[in-house]
Amino acid sequence: MKAQLLQASIGTEQHDDFNSFDDALKAASKQQGFALDAKDKKQLTDAMSWKNPAAAKVIKKIHKTPANPLYGLFAVNGEVQEYQTDSELRDNENVALEAVRYKLCFDKYIVDQGYQKIHAMVAFSGEVEFVEKDPNSVALLGNKYTESNMNPNLKGRDMRKAFDSDDYQVMIVANKFQTGFDQPKLCAMYVDKKLGGVECVQTLSRLNRTYPGKAEVGTFILDFFNEPQEILDSFQPYFQTAELADVSNPDLIFDLFEKLNELFVTDELTNKDMVNYPPNAVGKAH
Repeated sequence: MKAQLLQASIGTEQHDDFNSFDDALKAASKQQGFALDAKDKKQLTDAMSWKNPAAAKVIKKIHKTPANPLYGLFAVNGEVQEYQTDSELRDNENVALEAVRYKLCFDKYIVDQGYQKIHAMVAFSGEVEFVEKDPNSVALLGNKYTESNMNPNLKGRDMRKAFDSDDYQVMIVANKFQTGFDQPKLCAMYVDKKLGGVECVQTLSRLNRTYPGKAEVGTFILDFFNEPQEILDSFQPYFQTAELADVSNPDLIFDLFEKLNELFVTDELTNKDMVNYPPNAVGKAH
């Protein structure tokens, strides 16, 4: 009944911008005199929308804080916008199946190797069940996989908090934690899916948080899917000095140092404090 009333207000015209459709949906529900709860709204939008790579980016939130592309906050038309990642735009890849495979294989490998201090968690949405047409799925048929039954040692804890403990060292992710995941211990990332545009910047920037000793350990990304030039093209609209290089150029750090000093962002005491952080970082992989 609600869907029919909303259609009467919105009409049948196709919207090529999900943001304008979302505004129209809110206005229609207000006009009809009822509110949509999160569940109803998700059912409606999922049923009436599809992924279109050429469409405008879907705005997740408008922020009042300053723009910071490294944290996924972009200045657009006088606003600071955070976008939904590609996975949240009804991504048609069934990557959750592969996340389950990765987790099962990873667990088997660390047992076979006799590792005692490495444990992995897996993050994905919904319930995963393999069917006969899925490759190499015979041994997996008949089982239903969820975050809960694949992470029994969570014991009700939030995944972010559990990953911050010594209980887990590796997180296997299927279209989750690409934004808003601030884990400073994260030092390595393995990418096995297509990344592009703002999603690429948001995802890879999970590694940029500072932590004592992290500078000495360094960060590492192993990308099995994307071409280096594609990654560079994604970053350059937001970071004009982004470049590809076989060896890091230390002069870039001094250039940035001078720019920050000119803007009074840091002072000499702050810089010395950063240098003197104790080297006791705990590495995490994503």
